[in-house]
Amino acid sequence: MRDLQKSVMKNLEMLSYTLMFLIFAIQGKGEECPLGTYGETCDRNCSPHCAPSPSDKNVHCDKLTGMCSEGCNRGWHGDQCNFRCSRNCFNYVCEVQRGTCVGCKTNYSGDYCEMYEGSCQKKCEDLTAPQNASAPVSMILVPVFVVVAVILVIIIIILIVHTCRRGRGWIIKGRRMGSDDARGQHQNLLADGGKNTGRKSLS
Repeated sequence: MRDLQKSVMKNLEMLSYTLMFLIFAIQGKGEECPLGTYGETCDRNCSPHCAPSPSDKNVHCDKLTGMCSEGCNRGWHGDQCNFRCSRNCFNYVCEVQRGTCVGCKTNYSGDYCEMYEGSCQKKCEDLTAPQNASAPVSMILVPVFVVVAVILVIIIIILIVHTCRRGRGWIIKGRRMGSDDARGQHQNLLADGGKNTGRKSLS
């Protein structure tokens, strides 16, 4: 009987230690991170676009997800305020979760103020001017290099063809000269042979 009681007491003691360990572990996980940080070890920074707390003017975000506690600064949306609002939103203000504009600039409409309803002249200027101004130099230089490379390849091909034709002409000319020389020598031999035959007949 005493052995049974000792065994029960020992098991209860082990159970109490286990419960205490679990309580401390849960409390450790529930501890808040320093201001402006989040993550299991508080090693990540909250988004710089999170709106500061009105009470202490500091940035707060959820420890696990990094979600901004006070919403976003103007011009940003998303859980971590890492997406820009449309530039056509009135005052660059949009809904935090979806990014839909609260209001649109003049002549714009739609959830994201993406539709233009005014004249085309100003719209075209707004669209083309930034693109032309920000066009990278590589987009201009690449076609130039391509054209130059094509011209060089054509010139090299022409030179190779010309050289081959010229060399072939020299070979043909040399063969012709050789055949002419051989023909001349043959004719000389025939002439000399005729003379020798005439001399033999006279003698």
